[in-house]
Amino acid sequence: MAPTYVCVYYRYVIHGFVNGYPISGNPNQQWSLEPDHDNYYFIKNAGFGEYLSIEGDLNNPKDGTRVIGSAQKQSWKVTTDSSPTHHRIFYRNTNFVVDLDRGLSNPGTPIQLWTSAGTPNQAWIFEVANI
Repeated sequence: MAPTYVCVYYRYVIHGFVNGYPISGNPNQQWSLEPDHDNYYFIKNAGFGEYLSIEGDLNNPKDGTRVIGSAQKQSWKVTTDSSPTHHRIFYRNTNFVVDLDRGLSNPGTPIQLWTSAGTPNQAWIFEVANI
């Protein structure tokens, strides 16, 4: 069975949630990585100019914390997985990663933080886009 690819989709509704959707190439599915330090990046949405962040207490994330867009920059550590094309995105100074809820490919599936487990729904592929 061929893998199903889900793109990180950002719908701006005053610091909106980030969800998984099929790839469309629209700017709200395009993100740029702005270097911070030592494999840490600020991840900025091309469509709305907001940064990847989390909902609630920025200093106390937990499993299931929703990933959102925000005007406030948050630092994320991007690591290469066992496959050189796959990456894990860790919330700053934690073992929480960007996670596609239960690995579902349904449009609108929540993207959240979850403790790193090395599972496929926590691996992301970056492709070069003209943004």
